[in-house]
Amino acid sequence: MAGAGYQAARSARRAPLAGDERVDRDAVRTSGPVLRVSTPPGAHVPSTHPRPVAGFASRSGVPASLIQAVEREGIELGRTVDGEVRYTAADIDMVRGALRLLEYGLPLGELLSLARDTNDAMVALAARAVELFDEHVRKPIRDTAGAEGAAAQLVEAFDALLPAVTNLVANHFRRVLLAEAEERLE
Repeated sequence: MAGAGYQAARSARRAPLAGDERVDRDAVRTSGPVLRVSTPPGAHVPSTHPRPVAGFASRSGVPASLIQAVEREGIELGRTVDGEVRYTAADIDMVRGALRLLEYGLPLGELLSLARDTNDAMVALAARAVELFDEHVRKPIRDTAGAEGAAAQLVEAFDALLPAVTNLVANHFRRVLLAEAEERLE
């Protein structure tokens, strides 16, 4: 996966995310379109600054040893920033949601298995989405615009498409989950 389009996607994946994500237009480098994800101006997202595992454990109510055990299972809860795993408010919400599932009786092993399966499916889906973006958005922009124009258009496209594809996936999953629950639980 080489090229500026993939570089942008990898950079966005590694950047700390919080709340309503959007691309920081000022972060486009002259060497090529590297995107940074930021919170929109005026958005209220409490405590979004990345924090190390001890702060994450304290804020989420989950022991650091359990967080580290989950991550040893291959389930990444945080993002690597400058070589250190960091956690945001969105990560805290995710872990609190997992705790609610455990409180309702889901076995930890089964929840970890579901998380691994979800991660595998999401990695494959994200790779496919990046391929589509590269082929049908980045390449046409690159082929028709100058270097500066292409970078600006790529940032604009990514800024529009990231929330669109995130919404598409989340809403479709919710619909499928509810349909499955309705069928099984009637």
